[in-house]
Amino acid sequence: MVVLEDKFKGQDLRVKTIVDGSTIEVTGKVAGEYLLVDDPRIILVDRFLYKSWPSEIDFGFIHKETLLKAGKITWSAEEIEVQGTIGWGDAPSR
Repeated sequence: MVVLEDKFKGQDLRVKTIVDGSTIEVTGKVAGEYLLVDDPRIILVDRFLYKSWPSEIDFGFIHKETLLKAGKITWSAEEIEVQGTIGWGDAPSR
């Protein structure tokens, strides 16, 4: 899996095939245009978070000159690392 993103948008794509050292083919369609001026990048995903939720929420108040609300959120998640192979990981080479 790869993430295609720029300053304004992003999407997840699966690698279908590795064409050569600088070209990959993805499944599905790329939504929108990714222009160089918007700093596009392709990120190879090598780990996933799952079972992710706030495990503890502590609400409180801090009284100073004005009333401020304060809180602390403790987040819990499990992580799995994708077992890498050569190249893009989830696609066969042509």
